[in-house]
Amino acid sequence: MDTRTLVDSDIEKGKGVLKALDKGGVPVTSAFWRYMPESTEWRLMVATPLVERDGPRAGYEAVEKAVTKYGGPHEIPLSQMSVVSSTDPFVRLIRTAVKTAPKDVSGIRFTNNVINNVLVEDVYIYRSA
Repeated sequence: MDTRTLVDSDIEKGKGVLKALDKGGVPVTSAFWRYMPESTEWRLMVATPLVERDGPRAGYEAVEKAVTKYGGPHEIPLSQMSVVSSTDPFVRLIRTAVKTAPKDVSGIRFTNNVINNVLVEDVYIYRSA
């Protein structure tokens, strides 16, 4: 993946991951690509209440299981994802500015915006509920 540009194929792969998670019954409150300026890379952020309830390991295991079972052959590796709590501060920050329906798979680009005095360089939002 180009570290500075989010390309169409990555956007489609992210959408495929979210659809696989929905098919696998993994509860996802938010899912979006986030540009990480410190490392100049994009990460697929997946927020799930499984992390609050059962811990991060359980969240990653549920994501891996659903993507393996329902995802395509060239989906995103776990090393390019962050599975976080639905109450993660950045997830909550995005949710204050952009809200979608709980089961939506949207495509909302949010670039160079300030929310509550925090600069959001670039995100591509599938779901923010």
